[in-house]
Amino acid sequence: MTVDGCWPAVGSANFDNRSFQLNDEATLCVSSVEFARRLSEQFERDLEDSERIAPQRWLRRAPLQRAAESVLKLARREL
Repeated sequence: MTVDGCWPAVGSANFDNRSFQLNDEATLCVSSVEFARRLSEQFERDLEDSERIAPQRWLRRAPLQRAAESVLKLARREL
């Protein structure tokens, strides 16, 4: 997962309370624009190469990305 083009996370945790609180999961989160870019490029290559993933489904991610970016911008102002 990448957030705002600068916070990539790689790991086994699902994005839900069970993974955060009950399961033994591991996720590495870093602050790196370069790593986020490389990870996003790899995601895009995976979409292009996969017959199982329908790219049109991934087009719906844009509104969620925009919402996340707005929240992050507000959070930065609070800091």
